[in-house]
Amino acid sequence: MADERRIAAVIVTPTRGYSQTNKRCLMPMHQVRSTSWKISSISALLGFPVKLSPGSETQSGPPKGKQLFNGTAGAFHVEVDMTSPKFGEPQGTSAELEGPVAFMRCDGKDLDPLQLDTLLMYILLSVGVGFFPEFPHLPKAMTDVVKVQIAKKLTPSAFAAYYEKHRQQEIAAGKKKWETLECPVQLEGDVEAIFCAACGSQSMDGKELQPCSRCNRGRARYCGENCQLADRKKHKNSCKKALAAQAKAAARKSSEEP
Repeated sequence: MADERRIAAVIVTPTRGYSQTNKRCLMPMHQVRSTSWKISSISALLGFPVKLSPGSETQSGPPKGKQLFNGTAGAFHVEVDMTSPKFGEPQGTSAELEGPVAFMRCDGKDLDPLQLDTLLMYILLSVGVGFFPEFPHLPKAMTDVVKVQIAKKLTPSAFAAYYEKHRQQEIAAGKKKWETLECPVQLEGDVEAIFCAACGSQSMDGKELQPCSRCNRGRARYCGENCQLADRKKHKNSCKKALAAQAKAAARKSSEEP
C-alpha cells in the first residue's frame, strides 16, 4: 500500500533582479525519500538541519535550460570548513545552485517559509562576512579574528537565541502566525549526532546512528555504511584531526602514569 503522507516543503525560485519567490508545497513521500536531497552543512551546525533538492513543485530534478543563480541555495551550500581555501564559497553543481530548489526539514516535520527565511537571515547577517569574494585575500591576522567570531555564532544555542528574539519581535508586531512557530532547535545533547551526516535522516525504527568507524567521532554519525562511504571525502580532514587528537591524548595519559 502506497504511503500517501505529504510533508510541507518550501520551493525557492530565483527571479531577475536578485529577488526570489518562496512557495510552500506538500511533498509526496516518493519525493521525500528521493536520493536527490543534500543536507546543508551550515544548517546542521546551527541545529536546524535542512536538506535541498533541485526541482519545482511539479518537477523533480533540475529544470532544463539556463537557470538563474539561486542565492538561497548558495547560502545553504556554502563551505563552512574554515581550514579550506574555499571557505565561504557556495559548493555544488549548477543543478544544485541554479533554478528552483526545494527545501525540507531533516526531522520530517513541516517547514514553514518564515522559518526558512529566519535561518537564511541568520546565515547572511551573522556569518555572511566570511562569504565575500574578497575575504580570502584579506591579511591572515584579520581573517583569523573574523573566523573566531564566526565560529562562536555557528552553534545551535546562538541560532536558537536569535530565532527566539526574532520570533518575539514578530509577535509583538502583531504577526500572530509566529505564535505557533516554536524554535526548531533541540538543545539537549549533541544536536549534530541526531542526524546522519550524509543524508540528513534521523535515526529510524529505534536504531541508533553509528559514529565513524575510524575515529569514532560523535559529531559525525551515519545511518549505514553507504552513507559513511558517501561522506568519506567530506569527513576525511576532521577524521584525521580527531585521530591525531586521540593519539595525543593517549600519549599524554601514558606519560602521566607512574
